[in-house]
Amino acid sequence: MTVLISGGDSDAAMGAYAPGDVAAVRTVTAARRLLESRIDEDLVIVGPDIALADACDLAAQLRVSRPSLGLVLVRRRVDAAVLTDALRAGVREVVRLDDLDGLQECCTRSLHVSALVRETSGHGAVAAAT
Repeated sequence: MTVLISGGDSDAAMGAYAPGDVAAVRTVTAARRLLESRIDEDLVIVGPDIALADACDLAAQLRVSRPSLGLVLVRRRVDAAVLTDALRAGVREVVRLDDLDGLQECCTRSLHVSALVRETSGHGAVAAAT
């Protein structure tokens, strides 16, 4: 399942290009609650109406707690500062809102990486040190 976080009017367009069933929420807090209760999600799409800092905080948390869960960041404008922040946080893909075909490609790539991570690390859970 895909979790779509978007607080604006871009939900329908992004949801149409997101793979599989989509659970839409309007805030990062709501997404965190949803992700805590479900372990079968492979993808989070963060829409352009969500603050970059909030999206990056979520990505940084998920990078450690659920490494198989990919985050795709959608922005109205993509520049060096957005890319730098996203890269540092562990965002898997960044795409412009007006590139919906690109969004679909980003989702496909992210899901492929998620499958590989799960395959090599035991379902993406952080393994306990032995």
